[in-house]
Amino acid sequence: MNLWAAPLGYAVIKGRTKYRKDKSLQKAWINCDRGKKSRLLVAAADSKRPNRGTKKTECPFSITLLETDGKGCGSWAATLINGNHNHPPTSDPAGHCAIRNMYKGDKFKETVEAHRETGMLTRHTLNVFEHEDPGIPLISRDIYNQRAAARRQELNGRSSIEAILEMTSGDDSDFNHWHATESGERNSRLSCLFLTYKPNRELIAHNHEVLIVDSTYKTNKFKMPLVNIIGVTPNNKNFFIGSAFIPSETVEDYKFVFGALAHLYESIEREYPNIGMEAPATILGDGDAQQIAAIETVFPDTQYRLCIWHINGNIQAKLLPKIKAEFDSKSSNSSAEERKEYIDEY
Repeated sequence: MNLWAAPLGYAVIKGRTKYRKDKSLQKAWINCDRGKKSRLLVAAADSKRPNRGTKKTECPFSITLLETDGKGCGSWAATLINGNHNHPPTSDPAGHCAIRNMYKGDKFKETVEAHRETGMLTRHTLNVFEHEDPGIPLISRDIYNQRAAARRQELNGRSSIEAILEMTSGDDSDFNHWHATESGERNSRLSCLFLTYKPNRELIAHNHEVLIVDSTYKTNKFKMPLVNIIGVTPNNKNFFIGSAFIPSETVEDYKFVFGALAHLYESIEREYPNIGMEAPATILGDGDAQQIAAIETVFPDTQYRLCIWHINGNIQAKLLPKIKAEFDSKSSNSSAEERKEYIDEY
């Protein structure tokens, strides 16, 4: 029916149904998709969400379908109950969810899921559908909804935290994790999470002496500091050791990070006993006082050094203004030759 209704600017949906005792369909009511009353409990003027409204207009259009020649005959009689619409036709079929649903078959679901797994953006997925079938009545919300449905299916009733803890547990997982809760009890809120990649354990065992530690702030969905720990190989290549979500950047939070790192080193040492793996010899960081205090507690024999990137940043932030001020003071009472000598000196 919608293949016929869509070019006219309308769409219909199945409404009330009547079944026989054996649960086979006997009669169905077909209504306009803008029929019924609005289900919004909050008035549009009081809504905090933008563009939140309803397309329901209590449209009276209705048709009944009745199976005429008995159960399973496949012959249906249509009766027009009300052929009037109380709204004008739409110019874009994408404005009707019932029409868009006709294009959400298995291919649509498989494509959206494949793009989601590869990290493709929603708008790029929509561009793919529009390129393959110009004029297809799909919108970004259809792709968002399909992604959300696939995610709910993956979670299978679990929360996101429960899912990631299960995913990073067990011998068949590619990850190890250590976590801490606010009260220390099993069922309390998760506060810290440390993740490491199992296939890199041998690489860590052979290159455990020098580590680079840095944290990013408010760059993730949870607005939590993310501490990244990187190792360095003899040919100056970096590799991932671990990442940790922490609630803040206090000494206690960093103690969790480096305590989890110590547990990781202990487990790798048991796996590779002939390497003689010890605590890291040097850790490079940004000079955070809380981070340094935690390292001194967990790894007392480890040396802490400021990395070259932060050294250069400190020079630009603190030393350059002093040089400029000194140059300006001398240039006002100096000859061109004296100013050139001063520049060459620096």
